[in-house]
Amino acid sequence: MFKSSFKVKNPNKVRVVIVTDSLQPWNFGGKEERLRHLSDSSLKVEESNFEIFYATMKWWTGNPPANHVAISKLFPMYYRERRSIKQAIFFSISCFKVIRMRPDIIEADQVPILPIFILKLVAILCRASLSVTWHEVWGRQEWLEYLGRSGLIASQLESWALKLPNQLIAVSIPTRFKMIQAGVPEDKIELIEPDIDHQSITRATTRLPSTDLLFAGRLIKHKNLDLVIRSVSLLKSESMLVTLSIVGDGPELSNLKRLTRELGIENQVIFHGFLPNNSDVWGLMKKCSIFVSPSTREGFGFSVLEAHYAGEKIIIADHPNNASSFYLNDSEDVISVQESTPEAYSYAIKGLLPSVRASTQISENQVLNIYEKYEKSWAKNLRKTRGAS
Repeated sequence: MFKSSFKVKNPNKVRVVIVTDSLQPWNFGGKEERLRHLSDSSLKVEESNFEIFYATMKWWTGNPPANHVAISKLFPMYYRERRSIKQAIFFSISCFKVIRMRPDIIEADQVPILPIFILKLVAILCRASLSVTWHEVWGRQEWLEYLGRSGLIASQLESWALKLPNQLIAVSIPTRFKMIQAGVPEDKIELIEPDIDHQSITRATTRLPSTDLLFAGRLIKHKNLDLVIRSVSLLKSESMLVTLSIVGDGPELSNLKRLTRELGIENQVIFHGFLPNNSDVWGLMKKCSIFVSPSTREGFGFSVLEAHYAGEKIIIADHPNNASSFYLNDSEDVISVQESTPEAYSYAIKGLLPSVRASTQISENQVLNIYEKYEKSWAKNLRKTRGAS
C-alpha cells in the first residue's frame, strides 16, 4: 500500500522518484553507496525545487522509512554467482506501480537493465522524464563471458536500453567514453562522479585488528579475490606470513573460505563479513597497510578511492574496465597489476610492504555535493523534455 503522502503532490516541487532494487542499510555496493551520499547530501539543502521518493523492494519490516515505498516483495538478488534473472523480471513488472507515485522525473539505475524498458513506458504514460545512472557499459564480449550464449540477448538489451532515457548519467570518465562509443550522443550524457565522505573517513576509528592487507567490497566473481588469497599462500611458501582482512558478503563467500582452508592459511585471513558501521570499514583502511582490489570491472571504485583518501597503499588491477585504475594510475602510492595471476599480486605485495606508509589524500576540491550535481542534471533534463513537448 502507498501512503497518502505519495498521492498528494506539492505544486511547488518537482517530484523525483528514484527507482532501485537495493538501498543501504540493507544492501551494500557502489550504487547503494552513491544513493546514500545522494540522500545524505539532499538533507543539507535547505531549499530545493525537488522532492525525492525512493521506490524499491520491501527490505524493511513494519513501517517504511520516510519517503520510501516498496513496489515489490523482497526477492533474492543473486542466483548462485550471478544476478538473478527471475528477480530482475519480477522487479521490472513491479515498476508499473511507479505510475501511482505521479513522478515528474524518474531517476533509475542501470542494474538490472530490464526495469529501464518498463520505466520508459511509465515515463511516457506519466509525461515524466527518464534519467538513468549508468555505472558500466559492458558490450557484447563481456556479456558473452558472463552469461555464455545468453549474453547475446543481454548485449542487445543493453544497446537498446542506452537509447531509451531522456538523459544518461555516467559515474566516471571511462563509463562516459564507452557510452559515446556505444552511440549515445554526448549532449545526452551528464558526468556525475560520486562523493567520498571525507569528514567521516577522517573521524573514523575501529577496534577491529589491523592486518597487512585489506579488501572491502561485494564478494562476487569478477572481484577476483581468490588471486589475493592465493598470493598470501605463495608468500607463506617463501616464509613471509602476510595477514588479510576481508570485509563484505556475497555469493563467493563460501568458495573463498573453502579456498583458505585448502591452502592452509585460514589463520592468516579474517572474514569480517558485512560491517554495518562504516566507521569500522574506514577505520580498517586507516589501520591496515595495503588495500588490495584485484577487480577487473569497476564503474568507479568507491572503496579504492576511500582507501586512498585514508592514506593506504593501493594495489589494483590494471584493466580497461576498472575505472579505479583510470583515476589512480599516476599515484606513487598505487601499484597497478597487469597480469591476473597470484604471482603478480604476491610480487606487488612484497614491493609495498617494506615501504613507509605515506599520508595521501584526494583533494577536497574534486568532490562537490552530489545532490547539487543531480539537481542541476534533473533541471537541465526537465527543461529539455518540456521544451520538446
